[in-house]
Amino acid sequence: RRFLVSTGEPPDQPLTVRELGLLKEFAAHPGEVLSRDTLLDEVWGMDYAGGTRTLDQHIGHIRQKLGADGARIITVSRVGYAYDDGSMASLPA
Repeated sequence: RRFLVSTGEPPDQPLTVRELGLLKEFAAHPGEVLSRDTLLDEVWGMDYAGGTRTLDQHIGHIRQKLGADGARIITVSRVGYAYDDGSMASLPA
């Protein structure tokens, strides 16, 4: 399964392996809120011992690289992130 940005154009800057892994998770769960722990487990592995700040930084890099399409990655405060595929009506507060 591949993740395509809505413009259909590749990003100007190449994505890293971790960034692609995050996009793969979002593509597999469009419109769902994914916790930081879930994303870290799926992309970094169950034995990852670092903090969640690295995830936040990677999300920021993805948003920058995807330009306007990066805004589709929604931050859900104190929970994690979601990819808005257009079907999200509202997020939990």
